Amino acid sequence: MPDQFSIYAELLSNIRQVSVVASLPSARNASTKAILLDGGSRIHVSHEGDSRVLNLPAAVHIGSGAGSGPVVLPPAKPTTASAGAAARDGSRERQCTWRLPLAPSAQAPQAAAAAAASPAARGVAVPWEAVRIAPAVTSVRCRSCRAVVVPGRHITCWKDLPSADWAEMMEFWHCHKPDDHADGSGGGEHGHDHDRDGGKADDQTLTGRGYGANSRIQAQKGVGFVDLATFLFAEEDCQNIMFSPSPAGDLLKSPPLDIPAATPVRHLSASCASCQSTIGYYSFGPSAVALLKWQVLIQEEPEATVALPSPSIGQCLAAMLLSTIARSGSSKPLVVPMTGLVVGTGGRVVTSGKALSLWILNSTIRFTSTAVSGRNVSAIKLLYKIITEDDANKVMESMNSNTQDVSIPDESLGSVIVMLDRSNAILPADDRVFQGWKVGLLEQWESGDKGTR
Repeated sequence: MPDQFSIYAELLSNIRQVSVVASLPSARNASTKAILLDGGSRIHVSHEGDSRVLNLPAAVHIGSGAGSGPVVLPPAKPTTASAGAAARDGSRERQCTWRLPLAPSAQAPQAAAAAAASPAARGVAVPWEAVRIAPAVTSVRCRSCRAVVVPGRHITCWKDLPSADWAEMMEFWHCHKPDDHADGSGGGEHGHDHDRDGGKADDQTLTGRGYGANSRIQAQKGVGFVDLATFLFAEEDCQNIMFSPSPAGDLLKSPPLDIPAATPVRHLSASCASCQSTIGYYSFGPSAVALLKWQVLIQEEPEATVALPSPSIGQCLAAMLLSTIARSGSSKPLVVPMTGLVVGTGGRVVTSGKALSLWILNSTIRFTSTAVSGRNVSAIKLLYKIITEDDANKVMESMNSNTQDVSIPDESLGSVIVMLDRSNAILPADDRVFQGWKVGLLEQWESGDKGTR
């Protein structure tokens, strides 16, 4: 059951303030007091004999005093909850709100200081980048039972995969390159590489250069490819993995080769042979085993006592969303079930029929809360709404829509919804809903992150 006495603090870096909301178990009264401690880096709130202490996301400053002693805060301002809602449940009287200015010498944490910058400008923090993984000695293990599924000795090289729009960017680069044209004309008046009818270079030409629409990343023996949320390996580099064309069907040691060409099936479920936990899928396109980062862990060999920090599904999704925003500029992505992944009986492609409609309010905030043990957390603040998969498809097929979609396995989509609902409960009661949307927080991965908890 959620703690009825909690404190939530959020850094508003653009106006150099920290917003603090204390949610009380009963209406505030003469016993309700708040004190700043340790030079404005912590807040202590007491109410009817009980108290909570929270580290603030950045140090604040009140009054003219310059010392590090306790500072009593002025009476809290009433919240701005709607009059109707406040009258019904008295929530306004059970909350105390302060807007506290940052201390003059305070430096906002790096992630928060970059919040005003675009995702493209500040880059995307990716869990387990290739440069951080030691080749030949790092094994990949099932997170549930720690069984080795990719031995470290099998992988001699780790490589980051290019961004999702790499083919389009390469086509644009070649199309606008001022030299290296076969006819010596520089590609015409504007330096474009067009065909004789004035169209863009055909896909066959682009494929010949290695970056046409038909060009694909193919799994390579001995190479671990690193994507935003997955690892890609050649099947022969893996062990202790079983494949299934259906959760209700038999587990297979190798992907079946008799999948009809016309079938919508493009992926097979991949499970740990030791504990049967789903850890990824086999993708027929690149002929690769894709392991989900939030279902595995990586550990240096020989037998290290501690595995490297592991990302949660929320941190992986946050990286995917930030990459999508940087690429498209769209702040209203959809999270949809992965197509072509068998999840029904008899080899059918069946999903729960759910999708998530998101609206990114702030791509990087910094908050602390007694509900998350006072950790200083970097997160995406967003609105979310559960919609049907059919409605999501209609939005994406609309000619006037610039909505981008992010695909994850259907089972993982359910986990994301649960995670967002939990984050919604962290927020003050009056800040959890906005015009029919729920407000949620999606924690981001950071360098030096201690991983899931």
